[in-house]
Amino acid sequence: MESRSSGAKPVVLVTGAAFGLGRATCDVFHERGYRVVAADIDAGLVAETAERINADGGEAVHVVTDVTDPEQVEAMVQLAGKEFGRLDAAVNNAAVPQAVSYDEPDSTFVHELAIDEWKRVIDIDLNGVFYCLRSELAFLRKQGEGGAIVNLSSGAALLALEAMVAYNAAKKAVFSLTETAALENGPYGIRVNTVVPGNMSGTKMFLEVWSDRDPKDQSVLNEHSPLKRTSKPAEIAEAIYWLCSERASYVTGVTLTADGGGSIRHVKSHVS
Repeated sequence: MESRSSGAKPVVLVTGAAFGLGRATCDVFHERGYRVVAADIDAGLVAETAERINADGGEAVHVVTDVTDPEQVEAMVQLAGKEFGRLDAAVNNAAVPQAVSYDEPDSTFVHELAIDEWKRVIDIDLNGVFYCLRSELAFLRKQGEGGAIVNLSSGAALLALEAMVAYNAAKKAVFSLTETAALENGPYGIRVNTVVPGNMSGTKMFLEVWSDRDPKDQSVLNEHSPLKRTSKPAEIAEAIYWLCSERASYVTGVTLTADGGGSIRHVKSHVS
């Protein structure tokens, strides 16, 4: 367990904490002795995330937050101070997939993508990360004790996917947000990094994309990785934790790709 100079247990804020990777991240930080602020738009499931930690002897609160609303995001960050007196780490994980029509994929290509769908994905997956970063960085600067932030991107930012232009663009832009924030806030001891998961089972996004498809189709995902499997949320949560820990104290502005080698396989398969 890590602790501050004051002896108080550290505090982490996690968005998208109702299920999957967000919940797994809350669990991993709890196991390391962190107090947890779990945030999500799903009131029932995010409450369950906090309740699980409290039942296990930890300290957690939950807050219903729409990351597309800057006022709600600011209130979310301030809750850490009100409930626990501080903030040490933040994980900006909330995101949605782009709606894809498998019967008519052209309908979600760039030339036909509905403007409302573009705005929805960009508002959550890009603007939401910006709003969170903005409030978290202001809080950490004022606190004056450094801190660590991890933004979640996606393998879609490394390898463009058809019928996913809004998602591709948003997740790619997260790299720039991270790098700029790391550059500006390094002098304050605040580290900002990105984690890029590959195909991951057991997440809300995975279920939304694959629930209406033949289960046999899911086996093709295993072929994307040299490890011949998808990741588990807890595995990615460990990478997130490491970047926030003192063991990564000299790591900032980087992109840690945790995709089981999927991106290198894709690149190699296209070498002539």
